[in-house]
Amino acid sequence: MLRILAAAAALGLAVSTAAAAAAPNVYVFGDSFVDSGNAYLGTLPFVPPLPGPAADPAQGYFEGRFGDGFNYADIISRRLTGSVTTPFLAGGSNFAVGGARAATDRVIPPFPGAIPSLPNQRLLYDSVSGGAVDPNGIYILSFGNNDVSALLSGDTGGRTPEQYGALYVSNFVDAVVDLSAGGARHIFVFGVPNPGQPEGVALQAALDAGLDAVAPGLTTPITRFDYFDFFGRLQASPVSYGLTATPDFTSQCILTRPLVAGSRDCTGLLFFDDVHVTKTVQFEIARAALARSGLGAVPEPTSWAMLITGFGLIGATQRRRRAGRLELVAQQRGASGDWCRWPHPPGAKSAPDLTAAA
Repeated sequence: MLRILAAAAALGLAVSTAAAAAAPNVYVFGDSFVDSGNAYLGTLPFVPPLPGPAADPAQGYFEGRFGDGFNYADIISRRLTGSVTTPFLAGGSNFAVGGARAATDRVIPPFPGAIPSLPNQRLLYDSVSGGAVDPNGIYILSFGNNDVSALLSGDTGGRTPEQYGALYVSNFVDAVVDLSAGGARHIFVFGVPNPGQPEGVALQAALDAGLDAVAPGLTTPITRFDYFDFFGRLQASPVSYGLTATPDFTSQCILTRPLVAGSRDCTGLLFFDDVHVTKTVQFEIARAALARSGLGAVPEPTSWAMLITGFGLIGATQRRRRAGRLELVAQQRGASGDWCRWPHPPGAKSAPDLTAAA
């Protein structure tokens, strides 16, 4: 009996060790669509008269995320590694910040400091990675909504719309090229989620053209997620995407559903707030992106829980938190304008117009 138990334990250890070795590491650059808590943690110290914190759980936001549950970056990470993403400010590898743009840093008075753009999120990553690309890394890039808002509002730092669009594209393309040249395992690109706005359509077209131009020289598989197609399909067949047969495409869960024990029941709704979709749609975005990538389908939540419990992968595949990140941010705060305090700008973003998505 002891031999059997020992053999079983050894086999279990071998399986979990092999699974842990094969599991990739997930890194995230982006805005509130994929922020797992950086904006919340960065604004947590604010006191009146400054508003805050962003994505406040007291309002029903889930664990500092901009919605009622895990976002699609979390779900992709959970499928591939066994755990959701952890914000950089908590020692993790999710560098996304609510309110961020790909093109430029963003300053929102009266808040101090600036919200880091894609290049500066990459610098934060470089500061803890030594500038090296992880050959076992899955990289998720998700920017666009705030860049469209910049074009709509004219908040482009004195640039013409053409110049700003070119900067958005070049920052995105440079990141993809650099990650591929460094030997990244896979790259997800989530671009513009604004199919009902001409500026959004034009910006996505420019990004597509930029990525098409460099695609022949890339050695890393790239998955480009098409929001326009996704929202069109969702509108045409909501039941296929986890919604009810007659979903509400306009109401905000945060305004129409009561807060009960810290959460809101958003069943049948597309939007959690004026910008961000509900956890049901987040799950479907992750499912569609993974299906397109060929990296694997997303199991139903109950099946996934059974899977990771059965193989004991939660602990085995948990990404090690890098020590000293909060100290590093504290140092950067003094040198670069308090990067730790990243606000989420209420009402600054515009939601996808589903009436024009089909």
